[in-house]
Amino acid sequence: GTEGGAIFRINTTPVKLINCVISGNSAGIQGGGISNPDQFGSIEIVNSILWNNQANNQTNTLSASIFNLNSSNVDISYSLIGNSGGSSNWNGSAGNDLGNNIDLDPQFLEDVDLNNLPTSTANLRVTVCSPVIDAGNPDTTGLDLPDLDLDENPRVFNALGTPSAIIDMGAYEFSDPIVSDGIIYVNASVPVPGNGTSWDCAFADLQDALAAANDGDEIWVAAGTYYPTSDPSDRNAKFFLKRDVALYGGFNGTEENREERDWINNETILSGDINQTGLDDGNSYNVVDASCGSVEDPDCPNENTVLDGFTITMGYGDGAGNDSAGAGLLSIYGRPTVRNCTFWGNYADLGGGAIYNFGGEILIQNCLFHDNYDDFGKGSALFFSGSSAEIVNSTFYANTSNANAGAMYAEFGSIVEIVNSIFWENGNTDFSFSGPDDPDVFYSIVQQQSGTYPGTGNLNVNPFFVDADVRDFKLSDCSPAIDAGNPDTTGLNLPELDLAGNPRIFNATGGPDRIDMGAFEFQSTVSFSDAIFVNANNPNPGTGISWDCALNDLQEALTLADSGSVIWVAAGTYYPTSGTNRSISFEMKNGVSIYGGFEGTETQLSERDWEANVTILSGD
Repeated sequence: GTEGGAIFRINTTPVKLINCVISGNSAGIQGGGISNPDQFGSIEIVNSILWNNQANNQTNTLSASIFNLNSSNVDISYSLIGNSGGSSNWNGSAGNDLGNNIDLDPQFLEDVDLNNLPTSTANLRVTVCSPVIDAGNPDTTGLDLPDLDLDENPRVFNALGTPSAIIDMGAYEFSDPIVSDGIIYVNASVPVPGNGTSWDCAFADLQDALAAANDGDEIWVAAGTYYPTSDPSDRNAKFFLKRDVALYGGFNGTEENREERDWINNETILSGDINQTGLDDGNSYNVVDASCGSVEDPDCPNENTVLDGFTITMGYGDGAGNDSAGAGLLSIYGRPTVRNCTFWGNYADLGGGAIYNFGGEILIQNCLFHDNYDDFGKGSALFFSGSSAEIVNSTFYANTSNANAGAMYAEFGSIVEIVNSIFWENGNTDFSFSGPDDPDVFYSIVQQQSGTYPGTGNLNVNPFFVDADVRDFKLSDCSPAIDAGNPDTTGLNLPELDLAGNPRIFNATGGPDRIDMGAFEFQSTVSFSDAIFVNANNPNPGTGISWDCALNDLQEALTLADSGSVIWVAAGTYYPTSGTNRSISFEMKNGVSIYGGFEGTETQLSERDWEANVTILSGD
């Protein structure tokens, strides 16, 4: 007929579909599965499947599944409705979304061939990967279900081994146990999305995995880019983290152990670029959300709520209230753990371009924050308000604010402790931190206009990344951050690997084992000399620990030198100042020796040649 290939409802006749399958039906105009052309009466659909129907010779329209003249009299829950978008992206023309609806291939054993209708050749039982298994309404009270399914098997079978048995969607109950290891698998590249019980049956959408996750579950996410929604206009969409659920990225989709993952080569991106234009405008206000209603909320994300091995990018918080902060990660009262993550390219009007934590706690380990920004000045990367934060072995670079504020802002009694981290070239480079609450900082490089930030082991020197211009923040062999972290890592609960997947502690300098500052551990040995090296022609001046890391400026060497120091100076011309102050000179220090005449490769003082390698101290 022209409409209602399976069901045509008219007048006030109510229709109630419970655990039904409507598939392989066709209508000439509309409602390939169901047509509801009357505004009176009602339809209730529960635990059912509408899939692979067609209307007007099309299978990819909502009308292929259901047509409603008045969708307000149709209630749908716990059902698979083709072309509806599922509850996460619901098409309101399908009816009232009462929750837990999906729009995924049910993975029938054999689909109906729509090009060969009418036919009885099909098998509408489902495979082991089907997303309809144990996906029906957990509360069957009032459904008046029969004891048996259409195959005369028990109507409810606990296939996934959950604490309580849950009915399937559809007419056939999957009746074989599926071994569950507490891991839910996600792979954006999987050919046919499944139920998340294995890599072969992986979900394609991270939102489906989060919806299925229970306390204690881990979600393993394969390389790819994941967006909070497929609706390019839904800027409120975000990935909501759950209490006691850990998310791990960096998989290739074959691993059996978490330790096998590689988040560098298998980059797993959570992106707010929901319209996929590559531009900020129209992006999600917050990409990830670890919030709850209050600190007493029993469902509030806690320290076992883990985000590990992801790149979080392109959140754009230009809205109001919480939509103007924490564009990468918003956490109101939450207490998440963030580890091995990179936050870049996130913007928030108010502050916390990357992360905003209000009234909760957060642990940040082995993370990189670069090129995040804000407008108002409350933290281009981090914004803490009445919260506690611990930041360990993380790197912050080129996070900027239109208000010339710092990379981090803390207020309302926030308690922030920073250890083994690097803050460099953030804001206008004069600020690393701002706000009324100063953090406690230890064994970190913190850029300041002058002096060193208070705290044991802190430095205010160039960290000498490999190449910050191309965003390579690994440490060069000239870096003062090498083996300069806290010698005692007790209580830091450090992961075994750094952000590059290398051993977190590597003895580069030959002394006692000591961790580096920053997110990346230097992985080679460094030879030190008692001398301070200076070479005016070194294209990449360093810290003076070797010829490769030689300083350009003799004055810098004199500043570093203590009694007993030796300064080796390569051929070239050196001036007391680059300015016009005629009173500045090279001031000799007591007990410090300065030797010229080097080519810039020597290892022994006796190898120099001051005639061939003329070293000039000039007053010109």
